Amino acid sequence: MKTLTVIARQGVAVPMLTVRAMITDATPKDVPDVPYYRRRLADGDLLLWESPAPAAKSKKGSKE
Repeated sequence: MKTLTVIARQGVAVPMLTVRAMITDATPKDVPDVPYYRRRLADGDLLLWESPAPAAKSKKGSKE
């Protein structure tokens, strides 16, 4: 099953569908791609989490 990585918008706690836990703005969670989470995304309570891109490494000794 496809999953989504989501995080709650600031100041909101969203109940998880199958466990007694909350999705908060502190830590992203992997959740199944089901209508419940899609509705919460559409409502703006959840946001898709994009992991930060790794920093580009500069070559040693390169002159800029």
